[in-house]
Order: sequence, then C-alpha cells, then structure tokens
Amino acid sequence: PAFNALGSRNNAFGNNALQNNTNGSDNIAFGTSALSANTSSSNNIAIGTSALGTNSPGSYNVAIGSYALAKDSTGSNNTAIGYASLRSNTTGINNTATGMYSLITDTSGSYNTANGFQSLNYNSNGSYNTAGGVQSLYFNSIGSYNTSSGVQSLYYNTSGNYNNAN
Repeated sequence: PAFNALGSRNNAFGNNALQNNTNGSDNIAFGTSALSANTSSSNNIAIGTSALGTNSPGSYNVAIGSYALAKDSTGSNNTAIGYASLRSNTTGINNTATGMYSLITDTSGSYNTANGFQSLNYNSNGSYNTAGGVQSLYFNSIGSYNTSSGVQSLYYNTSGNYNNAN
C-alpha cells in the first residue's frame, strides 16, 4: 500500500490495490483498484477489479468478483460473490449476494440474501428479503420481508411485503 502509515497485516496485489490505506489492518486486496479508496477499514477481502473499490470505513466485507461491492462506503458485514454483485451498495449491512448481478442496485437495503443470477436485481432499499433462484424477486425495489425460491419467483413484486413463493 502506497500510503500505509499505521496499518498492519495487509496484503495488496494489483495496480492501485489498497493504494490509500493509512491505518486499516488485516485487509486483502487482489486486483486492479481493489480496496483502492480504503483508508481505515479493517478485515476486508476484495478479489477482482474494483472489488470494494470505494470502501471506507466499512469493515468485515468480502467481495469476490470484478465490481463486487464496488461502490460500498460504510456498509459492513456484507458478502458479495459474482461479477457486480452488490455493486451499488453504499450503506447496507449484513447482505449476502451470490451470483452475477445479484443485488446489483441495492444501495441501503440490509439483511438481504440473494442467490442466483440477477436475484433481487432492482432492490434498492428493501430489507430482510430472501431470494433463491435466477431472477427471483427481480423487480423488488423497496419490498421487505419477502421469501422467494425458484426461477423468477415473485419476479414482478416491487414493493409488496411479507410474501412467500416457492
């Protein structure tokens, strides 16, 4: 890390990876611009181009895949696995997204689980949702406490709450 002053036990590989770290510790950044804006956050893992690129001060995040959690700033305890999963998350906490484009537009939603290609794709600030399957809860944007399982289940739900579909 180019500016590391007080941080310890960091590992960075790739152009601009962890380039602004000053006192964050226990971070792993692998890929161009991975964790590049991090200054003081700790215990993050970023693997892929721009993974957790704007993160600071969010901690305890895991981003595997190019652009995974790319816009995260204060969000913590998030896991994103897959190209651009949770890409727009800025303040959401405790989210899990696995699959390309899963939870891609989420900005502040929290406690969501999305498994599958484009699951919870348009979620922006809905919380406590569980989506399992390709494009499940695809158009959900602000709906909360929904559970869907299966390809395109609850596909058109946008703001409904407490729905279940299997």
